[in-house]
Amino acid sequence: MFIKPAPGMLIRHPVTRDLLPESGMDVDDNDRYFLQRLADRDVVKVEQPVQSATEVRSNKASSPTRGGEA
Repeated sequence: MFIKPAPGMLIRHPVTRDLLPESGMDVDDNDRYFLQRLADRDVVKVEQPVQSATEVRSNKASSPTRGGEA
């Protein structure tokens, strides 16, 4: 599921201790921590933003090659 902090809330990721980005992040649908945050209305479930085809292609082009430098 894709979640964002509710307006005015600062929510930390339980493992990394980093703040959840305001733009949101994808988390496991069965994660008890985030399900509780959702129930407490500390986060809101939103539709995951869709990457355009050009963004996907540019991300693949800029990723490092497997097996080291070419």
